[in-house]
Amino acid sequence: MTVLGDNPLIVVLAQKAMEKMITEKPICLECGDKIKGRSDKKFCNDACRSAHHNKKNKVASTPQKTINNLLSKNRRILKDCFEQSEDKTVPKMKLENKGFVFNFYTHLVDTNKGISYKYCYDFGYYPGSDGYIHIAKYPGTYL
Repeated sequence: MTVLGDNPLIVVLAQKAMEKMITEKPICLECGDKIKGRSDKKFCNDACRSAHHNKKNKVASTPQKTINNLLSKNRRILKDCFEQSEDKTVPKMKLENKGFVFNFYTHLVDTNKGISYKYCYDFGYYPGSDGYIHIAKYPGTYL
């Protein structure tokens, strides 16, 4: 007598279920190919694993990347204008035409003269009363 009982139909069904479990291989979560190797693997190779996690994490990191790209662009514009201008001032329209976004900056620095510079990493600016933007490099910057 077996553990499953004497019913031959139950024995045959149990054997088929066991064979299916042994022969059925898991499929890759990324590409859908059958996986060779350990039974608990989820991906067929490192490329699929990386692609899957990159797709999964892309949604979560998109806002940070967008803001950082905007801040980097602002910094690049300020740096270019700083290097090209002798008196370190440029018309506000020039910055706007290059795509500068005034609402995005990394930090504020108040000077002894009561001026508040808005910095994009190591280059800062403040709007003067004459319609010009005054640009400064952060003191002590190693960049």
